[in-house]
Amino acid sequence: MENLDEKFMRIALEEAEKAYIKKQLPIGAVLVINSELIGVNNNKQVDNNDWFHHAENILIKRNGEKIKQASKDSKNIELYTTLEPCLMCFGAAVHNRLTRIIYACPDPAAGASHIQPPTEWYAKKWPKVVQGPFVQESYNLFVKFMEKNPKSWSNILPLYKKFKPNNL
Repeated sequence: MENLDEKFMRIALEEAEKAYIKKQLPIGAVLVINSELIGVNNNKQVDNNDWFHHAENILIKRNGEKIKQASKDSKNIELYTTLEPCLMCFGAAVHNRLTRIIYACPDPAAGASHIQPPTEWYAKKWPKVVQGPFVQESYNLFVKFMEKNPKSWSNILPLYKKFKPNNL
């Protein structure tokens, strides 16, 4: 039987594949409150020509009221994402008091999960961050996307090529 991290990351990976088909950055995200699926999304920044439209940010914004209530009720609020969150998405997760972030593939270019809380106030709200399942699948999809347009990704693709998930 599949555990919950595998179940929800599999859904996030399906969202990433949908984004890939639409020629978007292949990143998928899933929001879960107390083990219940609340929402899914994928990146839309190419369509919207807006860097804010990361899968995680859209999902958090769209479900703000549910997240706020769940936080007040001390419920577990989890974000599953196929790529380690960037600083912007990580900050949104902290400010919305998510309790745990589960990512599949580390991001050697822009991943922010290693940062530490800058103050005691933030430390009290800091989510637990863990690497979850489907690392290789997420990595392969992201690299395949970058290889389709290597000129646009010339500064990032080499970081991914040098970094291999099986080297973790």
